[in-house]
Amino acid sequence: YALAEKYWTGAILTETLQPAVTLQGGTAVLTWTATRGMYHKVQTATSNLGPNGWTDAAPAVLYRVNGATAADAVASYTDNNPAPGKKFYRIVRSFAP
Repeated sequence: YALAEKYWTGAILTETLQPAVTLQGGTAVLTWTATRGMYHKVQTATSNLGPNGWTDAAPAVLYRVNGATAADAVASYTDNNPAPGKKFYRIVRSFAP
């Protein structure tokens, strides 16, 4: 019931996602716990972290699970060519792409 209530009230959108970032052989790999039934979009920024400083790194992906499961899926994104210097990542969730 608690999870359904979060979807109904929209509170699910305010829960914090904490992606893990690892560097593997010149690539940056993000992993996070995906929220079932929601679209997830990875965005990147190099310096301007304001609302207009983020760009989409990939199209939004819908995470869904067939059947009832107790846990959400682990999602990931691989940046095969990260720019030198600082780069910031965030995951944006939404009900629609």
